[in-house]
Formats: sequence, structure tokens, C-alpha cells
Amino acid sequence: MKLLVHASGYRTVPPFVNDLQEISRALHPRCGGNAKHHWSASSVDFAAAGNASGGSTPAATIVELLNVIRQQSLESIEELRIIAHANDRMFVLAGEVRPDDVYFTQENAWIGPSDAFKAALPQFQDLQDRFTEDARIVLAGCNAGSGTDAVMAIVSHAFLRKVFGFKEEILHKFNWAPAGPAVTDHGRLICYRVAPNSRVTRRARMCYSPAAAQQAEMLGEDVPDSLFQANVWKLEPDASSNAGDIFIAKRSKDPVFGSGELVWRILQEFYPNHPWVSGTGWYGVDPHLSGLKVRKKGNDMFIDAGPDFASKTTPRTLRNRVAEVGKALDLVKTQSQGTVPMT
Repeated sequence: MKLLVHASGYRTVPPFVNDLQEISRALHPRCGGNAKHHWSASSVDFAAAGNASGGSTPAATIVELLNVIRQQSLESIEELRIIAHANDRMFVLAGEVRPDDVYFTQENAWIGPSDAFKAALPQFQDLQDRFTEDARIVLAGCNAGSGTDAVMAIVSHAFLRKVFGFKEEILHKFNWAPAGPAVTDHGRLICYRVAPNSRVTRRARMCYSPAAAQQAEMLGEDVPDSLFQANVWKLEPDASSNAGDIFIAKRSKDPVFGSGELVWRILQEFYPNHPWVSGTGWYGVDPHLSGLKVRKKGNDMFIDAGPDFASKTTPRTLRNRVAEVGKALDLVKTQSQGTVPMT
């Protein structure tokens, strides 16, 4: 199943009185627009994009996003795609669309390296079993994949899957009609003036084409209307992070190495303050070992993992593996050797 969620907490400030006011926000100054103002998508547009893409579920806060995921069946989500505003620091579900810019005014809507999202990481990780092993998360927001991968990386740690983003702006627009008189410059069309009866006729127009956008900016023109479409699933991300993809370990061609990798990833994700473990033994591990074996060598403690520790792990049984690593760490704390069987 592909699950689409749209940011539902963006309101226009001040609110538009009518369509003419909104249309004027998008007009060229020579056609009656204001050079200091520009139009940006609000939740009305995100909802329209979701509807045009086969349907979507609203979420305006981190808690609401968690609830949407919680309502899904186990191992049902192959891709979660979220439409929202973003920058290279944060992906955000709510805020204010003002004449000059979009403002992120609600911290409980900030997805990324924010205190609110960091506090919710354990709740997201607890819901990882709603996703398939190879599920992907796509953050459909401007620049969510630009600069450093901090936003995608922390989201990857939250969902324990690979996360995708967009390096440049995702362009949004709406259509309106009827148009008033054309404004030209030496025979070149600049824009159309608004008419007294002009109305918004179609929302959810999107485009992701960095090359086309850069060329249009250099030439002082608009991106061709033919490049805009309404299906958000057709937007192709161009950045990714697998910083928290815990199932990389299961996909290892060497099952023993993969099991050791899984132990390390579980330690990093679920036991950040764990007692010191000198290493996970990959070579020389008993091929018949099922589960974990804690061994001591001198003053160093090691956790060995049998080949089926990773191969038999699924999104539903990952919490068992996490608990088993926890039991192994209890032995490490007391400098004791022993085995922890798989459950």
C-alpha cells in the first residue's frame, strides 16, 4: 500500500477574502501584482494535490502523523509520501502562509532536528512494523534533500527505513480564468491582467524540474505550464539517506556479517547509552548458534550473533530482536558470559 499524507496546518495570513485577492498574489507587478508579495501553497492546495493523487490523509502535527501511521495494518505501508513545506533544516506540517513567505510557527509540526521531533523518535520507531522491510519514506517538500542530509537522516532514524527528499524547490501553482487583457513587451507576452469575474479554476499544480526552473529564472520567464501536473506520486526525489535503515543488515549477502550489523544498529537506535561492547564477533561464530552469545576476552565483552538473527527478522519480530539485545546487555553489565535464545 502507498500512503499519502498532506500537511493540513497551513493557513493564509491574512486569509483571502475572495479568489481575486488570491489571484492578485500570483500576478506579475505589470498586471496588478505586488513585487513584494508572492503566492505559496496552503493546506487547501496540499489537500487538492492529495485528492488529485488518489486521496490523502491530513496531519497538522507530529502527534497526528503518528496517529495516521498507527491506524494502518501491520507491514502494510510500502511507501509513505508526505506533502508539506520544507527547507534544508526542517520539514513542517503547519505554519502561516504570509504575503512575503511561509513561516514555521508551530514547533509541534516540525519534522527534523527539533526538540519536538526528537522526543517523538521512540514513538515512531515503535510503529516501524506498520511498514514493509523495503518501505521508503518520501518527504515531498522544497529543499528537504538539500545541503546536509540532517532532515532525511533523523527521519530515517525515526522510521528505520531509507528516506528520500528533493534538493531543489517543488513548484506549486494554480490556474485561474477568465483572464483580462494581455500585457506584452515588444510583442512578448508578459502576463494577463485579472478580470472582475476571474476565479480559481484548478489547484494542485506541481512541478519538480530543477533544470527547467533554473533556465526559466535566467531568462526571466515562467516554467512552462506543460511541466506541471497534479499527481504527487509522479514527483521523482533526487536525494536520500539510509542513516537509520535497520533492515540493511538483513539484506547482507553474508548472513553472519548481517547479524552482527543488525546487533550494532539495534545498539545505536535503541540503546544509545549502553555499556561498552568491544565488538560483535562475525568470524568464527558457531554457524549453529541461534540468537546471541555474550563472551568475555580479557577485559573486553563481545556479543556474537548467529546467522539467523538477521535472516529471521521481520518488521513484526524486530522488537523481539531489540529485547534480546537488551538481555545480552544485561550480561555485559555484569561482565558475565551466556547465551540469549531467539524468541
